[in-house]
Amino acid sequence: MNWTLSNATTRILIQVGIAYGSDVDKSIDILLEMALEDKRVGEEPPPDVVFEQFADSSLSLSYRV
Repeated sequence: MNWTLSNATTRILIQVGIAYGSDVDKSIDILLEMALEDKRVGEEPPPDVVFEQFADSSLSLSYRV
């Protein structure tokens, strides 16, 4: 289904990789802060960041805005 056909507002998913040994909680806080400061990001549904997996060379986060 094309959700943007009748409404230009959509949610995007951005995959973010951070180095092993990085502070995951701080990384999540930074990404959420960036989303809240961006005027193009809507309030509903709220932005979300979740840890996805231990990738080959990074920790993988999913960033939804």
